Amino acid sequence: MWAKIGFHSLLAAKLIGRKGSVVAIEPAPHIRENLKHNLFLNPDLALLQNIKVLPYCASNQAGNVVLSAHPRG
Repeated sequence: MWAKIGFHSLLAAKLIGRKGSVVAIEPAPHIRENLKHNLFLNPDLALLQNIKVLPYCASNQAGNVVLSAHPRG
């Protein structure tokens, strides 16, 4: 499951506060930008500075993949 637009990432950031950190993995550039925009729209969570957005895929296997995502997310 990827980070998508950040619903779960923002919720986790709020729940763990400054004592923890959230790693949001989203490989699709246009969706990742939506996630960053949603973080911008929630300045109280952005101030916690506990969300790190990474432009990768996650898997249990090493290798390369071809990303195919709908342009509208």
